[in-house]
Parts: sequence; C-alpha cells; structure tokens
Amino acid sequence: MKIVSALVAFLVGATALAQAGRHASQPPVGTPVYVTAGEFLSQRAAIRPASVITESGSASFVFPVAINSPGKNGTFFKTDVSLSNNRGIAQDVLVFFLPAGTPGAGIGGTRYTLNALTVYSFRDFLGTSNGALNKSGVGAILVIGVFPGSTTADSNANIDGSVRIWTFEPGSSGTNSFNMSPQSGSVSGTFLATAYGLRQDSGFRTNVGIVNLDPFNAHTWTVRAVGIGSETTFTVTVPALSMLEVAVPAAVDYGDIFIEFTPDFGSFDWACFGVSADQVTGDAWSSRGAQ
Repeated sequence: MKIVSALVAFLVGATALAQAGRHASQPPVGTPVYVTAGEFLSQRAAIRPASVITESGSASFVFPVAINSPGKNGTFFKTDVSLSNNRGIAQDVLVFFLPAGTPGAGIGGTRYTLNALTVYSFRDFLGTSNGALNKSGVGAILVIGVFPGSTTADSNANIDGSVRIWTFEPGSSGTNSFNMSPQSGSVSGTFLATAYGLRQDSGFRTNVGIVNLDPFNAHTWTVRAVGIGSETTFTVTVPALSMLEVAVPAAVDYGDIFIEFTPDFGSFDWACFGVSADQVTGDAWSSRGAQ
C-alpha cells in the first residue's frame, strides 16, 4: 500500500510539474480529415461525448463573485442570482455574503426557505429590493443547505443556481454581463488550477478572483498569467473565509492568456476564476478555474 501511495504521489507531482511548465502558442493550422462526425461518434467504444453537462446540485456551494459596485468608464455592476431546490420537500438555506479582503468567520447569514422543486430568481440580489441582501462592494456568496429552522448543515440538501454580473453599457439602455456557475468543493488542496480563454492587452483587461473557504487560515496563491511570448507571476493572499479579486498587471500586452493558480499549503476547499472585459463597453466573459 505504501508503494502504491508513493507511486500515486509521484505521478500526481509529475503532472503538476508538467502543468506548471506550460506555455502559450499561436494556433496550429488545421488539416482536413476524411471521416464525418457521425461516423466518428458511431464508434461508441471510442468516444462518449458529454452532450449534457452532468454536474448537479449539492448540499452547499459558493458563487465565487458577486458585485454591487461602480466599475470603470461609467459602469455600475449588479448581481442577479437564481437558486433552485431540487428536492421534493422544502429546504432551508443560509446565505452568507463574504466581502472581499475581510475574514468572514464572524459574518452573519440570511435564511431562505425554498419550496419543493422550485427555482427562484433574485434580481439585484445585493441591492435593497424584496428578498435582497442589502450589501455593497465585491465579495463571494456562500450558500449552505440546513435543516428547517436550524443552523445544522443538511447533507441531503440538493440545491443549485447561477449568478449573472451585469452593467448598463455606458450611454445605452442595453446591458453587458457575464455568468458564473456555483462551485462546490471541486477545487481543493494544493494542486494547481487553471482558467483558460482570457485576454489582457490595450483593448481588454483581466481580473483574477480567489475564494478561500478555509475558516481558520489565510492562504497565499502564486498566480501565473501566460500569453504568447510573455508571462507574469504574482501572489495573492486571501484572508480566512474570504475572497479577493485583483487585476493582472497591465505593464505588458500579453494578448490571449491562460491563468494558473497554485495555493500554498493544507487541505481546504477554494475557488478561482478569471474575468476579461472590454476596456470601453464593459462587455465581459468569465473562465472558471479547474484542476
């Protein structure tokens, strides 16, 4: 057993080292292939494509970012949230807003009772409308299923949702936005996670966000932004049970980039993401970090 464990540790470590050395490149030139998609997919033993995303609800999750705050160039970002109870009985949930840069272990929550098999949509969830949290700034939202009327976690809860961060485009009644799905412990420990498909240059800016779900300890991540022919590395220290969103240094036009996140120590859950935005309109897209 020790030999097997050592071998697994060696292979995992080798994979992490190989990932850490990745670089960006220009796209390769494609060449025609003489097989149709139908012919290829008919080889069921060769491939089983995930035509439907199978990630489902869980007993708790975190929305890695929520915003009720002004941005650049006359933008003001707000947050719409959907919450779903996928069980056949009513489900209580506790919702905690974790402000950026502030240890969150002592922050109180808000209870919501979700009816059986019901989806709720909250517009401007951090604002002052009916059912909203009345919070401002940037942070993360932690959602935990609990037993009715209690503060005891309910491991049988089956909850899900989504978050939309949006702003009116400056000088327009139209909006620009990006969506992000909840994360539920799919990133943990000290292994590297990566967010792909981002951009940092004169026309677009990129922020990276990290949520530290360790209730006791601050942690420091080494963040590596990699473009074609150029890269930068910096560190982000996040307080216990909190989040931070910071800008990728803008000294160089990196172009298309991917972002690697490597935490310092310990076995704990965390989440990470990147968001790229148009410098003029605020139009944006997000990329969830995955291990």
